[in-house]
Amino acid sequence: MATSKRRTLLKWTGTALLVLIAALVLLPLIWPVAPVGGTGPARAAASAQSRFVTLPFAGTDGVELHYFVNEDFVDEANAADEKAFVLLHGFLLNAYSWNEVFDFFEARGRVLAYDQLGYGLSEKLGHGDWTDANPYTIDSAVTMLFALMDAEGIESAFLVGNSAGGPLAMAAALAAPERVEGLILVDPQVYGTQALPGWLVALPQVRRLGVLAGRALGRNEWLLRSSYFDDSLISAERVALSAIHTRVDNWDAAIWAVFSTRAAYPAQAEAQIPLLNLPVLVISGEEDSLVPVEDSRRLAEELPNAELAVLPSCGHLPHEECPDAFEAAVAAWLDRR
Repeated sequence: MATSKRRTLLKWTGTALLVLIAALVLLPLIWPVAPVGGTGPARAAASAQSRFVTLPFAGTDGVELHYFVNEDFVDEANAADEKAFVLLHGFLLNAYSWNEVFDFFEARGRVLAYDQLGYGLSEKLGHGDWTDANPYTIDSAVTMLFALMDAEGIESAFLVGNSAGGPLAMAAALAAPERVEGLILVDPQVYGTQALPGWLVALPQVRRLGVLAGRALGRNEWLLRSSYFDDSLISAERVALSAIHTRVDNWDAAIWAVFSTRAAYPAQAEAQIPLLNLPVLVISGEEDSLVPVEDSRRLAEELPNAELAVLPSCGHLPHEECPDAFEAAVAAWLDRR
């Protein structure tokens, strides 16, 4: 009798386990995901200075990028030495992140600040919106960077990369060294960047419900506030600009596509360090809680031709939080160049 009961219990336990597994497999494929709502076209959220350009990209109808650029700059006294700067934002940020220092670079040459694909007001592609190479890989980002420079007639430039923009700047410098005058890496995220296994993000269940993770990431102010040493300096306007992507159709799917691609297949920035022989300035906020100053110090030591500037009382975004100290460090380095 006891044996019969045990068999019955095992049978029902096994059945319940199979039902649970089936639910975990099937429910994410059929669970209704309501549209995020309250969004519209990117151009409706643009500012007067905004520009848009559609760049060709295989497997798509073209990708539209949003950017800012100053008027053609020619310093007649130093026309042969005219400089250009391309500003590369970090994860969940956008071109508006450079507002406080845009005029500093503008006084020294051409300046181009843009929203990378999926961010800010640039094109919002979700998984399945392309038929060729994934447009969110680091290689694709390098291709778009140089295509945008071409569209603006910028032959070569200093690349200024913050956080995840640092590895993008490094990859671009290796891909086309003749087009990069030097690198300014601002609290760059170089070491230990892989967060998710590729097989996991490739699961159809994860791809379908990943849009919910995209919403959670894109709406959360935690990353912005953690990026400041003194978050009381964050204005309501800064919060709104950092979240401007949430005003654009399909933003949640795009954020997940960005995050899942970069988390599963990050830039191999650490392996590239010995290959970068061009001049580099590494800037670190001394109080950075996301990329410790020790990582920036290590990077400056391992790069063949680098200098380090550590800015006191600054966090992960010194160009936002401590623009005066940031500008002084960059100006001193440029003068020595």
